[in-house]
Amino acid sequence: MKILFIAADTNRIGGIEKYNREFMDALREAGADIFFAPLYGISLFQKLSFILRVFLESIRKRPDIICCSHIAFAPICYFIKKILGIEYTVNVYGIEVVNIPALHKRALKSAKFIIKLFDQTAQNVIRQIPEAAERIFTLPNSVDGGRFYIKEKSQNLIERHNLKDSKIILTICRLSYSEVDNKGYEKVVRAIPDIIKQIPNAKYLLVGGGDDAERMKNLIKELNLEESVILAGPAKDEEMVDYYNLADIFILPSKKEGFPAIVLLEALACGAPIIGGKQGKKSEESVFDGKLGYIINPDNSKEIQDAIINILEGKAPKKFFDREFLRKSILEEYGKDCYKKRVKEILDILKIPKLAIVMSHAIQYQAPLLRKIADSGKVDLMTYFNWDFGVNQKSIDPEFKIKVKWDIPILEGYKYKFLKNFSLRSSSNFWGQLNFGIISALVRRRYKAVLIYGWNSFTNWLIFFTALIINTPVILQGESPLNQELLKKGWKQKIKMVVLKRFFKHISAFLYIGEENKKFYKYYGVPDEKLFFVPYAVDNERLIMAKKKSVIKKKDIVILFVGKLIEKKRPMDLLKAYELLIKNHELKAKSSLLFVGDGALRLELENYTKEHNLKNIIFTGFKNQTELPEYYAMADIFVLPSGVGETWGLVVNEAMCLGLPIIVSDMVGCGADLVKNGKNGYIFPLGNVEKLAEYLKELILNEDKRKIFSGKSFEIIQNYSYEKDIEGILRALRYIK
Repeated sequence: MKILFIAADTNRIGGIEKYNREFMDALREAGADIFFAPLYGISLFQKLSFILRVFLESIRKRPDIICCSHIAFAPICYFIKKILGIEYTVNVYGIEVVNIPALHKRALKSAKFIIKLFDQTAQNVIRQIPEAAERIFTLPNSVDGGRFYIKEKSQNLIERHNLKDSKIILTICRLSYSEVDNKGYEKVVRAIPDIIKQIPNAKYLLVGGGDDAERMKNLIKELNLEESVILAGPAKDEEMVDYYNLADIFILPSKKEGFPAIVLLEALACGAPIIGGKQGKKSEESVFDGKLGYIINPDNSKEIQDAIINILEGKAPKKFFDREFLRKSILEEYGKDCYKKRVKEILDILKIPKLAIVMSHAIQYQAPLLRKIADSGKVDLMTYFNWDFGVNQKSIDPEFKIKVKWDIPILEGYKYKFLKNFSLRSSSNFWGQLNFGIISALVRRRYKAVLIYGWNSFTNWLIFFTALIINTPVILQGESPLNQELLKKGWKQKIKMVVLKRFFKHISAFLYIGEENKKFYKYYGVPDEKLFFVPYAVDNERLIMAKKKSVIKKKDIVILFVGKLIEKKRPMDLLKAYELLIKNHELKAKSSLLFVGDGALRLELENYTKEHNLKNIIFTGFKNQTELPEYYAMADIFVLPSGVGETWGLVVNEAMCLGLPIIVSDMVGCGADLVKNGKNGYIFPLGNVEKLAEYLKELILNEDKRKIFSGKSFEIIQNYSYEKDIEGILRALRYIK
């Protein structure tokens, strides 16, 4: 994964600089490819040069993500995302997010993730940006146990600072006048007179440099504390471990520093109990307070004084004085191994591929799948719809011949956007979807891949050429079965062979829904390694639950058809087969035929029924999604006699979820996958009404066979689920990596 890491010069001395060095090192160790763009100064020229460099590196390197090390740089990332579509994360530390400026707030809102060190920092962000709560990840400071460890006190430092036989209170921090109230070291200095009254050999060793050093020197002199407070100046890097090992107490009563500050961790790793400032509720309840040290109110001088005296007089809990316990406890939670694990978890989240799925419209069968993909956490999914059929208001289905609005939620649980459709007549036809907005969406969002369904729309070809130009892999899912494809002949088929073979060469991965669909792709030259099984599936869980709840009692054997009453579905074949069947009076008394659906052939079917005086035949009309399970539950046999054009037949999936024996024609796309002839159903030659009637008779008269077929149907359908779909999509995404 390519990461552009932007930060101030990490060679400088400071907690944030150290944190960023360690963060980059851990990212590299976890496998990330890091490009570093540092800000080397604060002059206007240096700042402008830095901004320009970040933009140029973003264009040249095309990183997968930008890691923004400080909120000060977040607006740069915000505009890069707007222009180039590159996502970014932002690190937040403490004082800089107490009051967030408007532009920086907008940048945080747009960030993919916010990485925080401290709980109080997160609370400050959430207070101002409530919606950010779900996008905040924790990466606290860490301590290197190999560098900071327990050792004998340095006699050199004891002699240098005249600390022999002293009880040493230690603070290591930058002495900055602008942060004196935050760091809290002046409060400790002012508490020393009262402390030495009880513990005369107590000494406060203040290590660090900065613009406040001279003022502190004067204050110490003013308070007549030259013997009890030592300004040690900045420590050399190699001396840090020795300073920590001098300490009987390490104190940093900060207010906005963030908890736990790195120096507290380093002190504990060297076996020194700590006194820190309260930063919020979670800090007070952490593993620190009363276990590894005291967490006190940094504005309360009495609390500071009492905490110091309690430890120096040995009145604190015994664990405070067990140096090995302090070290072991802090390394378990904040050691390098734990830190690397956290960084790897963050990198794994950043690696989650961004997938765009473009669909003609919101489809009732696909909505649960989209929710499951989003819920899986393994794909960052964005779905685009080319028109709003069946969503906001009832839409006329050209085949049902009625207005349809689905009665299950089809837009919940996943991110989606309706693209503006410039077609004068929205439809599933080629010119019914003209969605030019998909171009900017693909260019700006920079998806790992874009999944399209088929090639019979202008928008899908627009996606294909856009993706080709911007080098975004295209995943294709179609549903054409080879057995129907081979029925096509003539010059059109020859042209199709040439066009599809060339088209398919530019597709990165293919999702096949079943065996005949897989054969179709191979027929047009798609190699096996590009083929991934993503079966056509329905909401198995919802339907199986409906089966469990069903308590329908009946006497007749119910034969069920569900679907549009149109020529492609060939419902008349079933009606005529039933007519043959009931010539046998025994079968007539035992069976009934149920047509669930509507369409252009309904009137013809009803008239045929009346003209031939056929009994026990019911036409229910259109039934919505929540109503269908009831009809499957009352059925004993399911029939789909469709012809050419029935590329799958998801109603068969639905029927099998409720354990129905299945009879389909040999042109139904799902037949080769879902119907095992003689095991869970039968496949009859298309249009062979006599054979269909024969299979119906066999199942009606044989209850044991119906039960066996029922169990087998339920067993088979378990492998045709949304979970299998997600597995296939993930395999395809890994393949195109």
